[in-house]
Amino acid sequence: MTETQNTTCTREGDYRDLMACWNQLPNKGLFFTLLAAWLLFFQYLGNATFGYVDTASLFGWMANGLPR
Repeated sequence: MTETQNTTCTREGDYRDLMACWNQLPNKGLFFTLLAAWLLFFQYLGNATFGYVDTASLFGWMANGLPR
């Protein structure tokens, strides 16, 4: 006979899990600064590969993947 666990999720438990992960993330400032710089470079300098999407913009690439 197998036992089943009751796995009800609460918003409070999910929030605590998220905050625990957030608190363990080291160098948050450096990470988000580098992420912002990467996004800006990709947006303004673009991507030289015009294969499936005819745009250099990262946001244009992401918008192309959205359902219409």
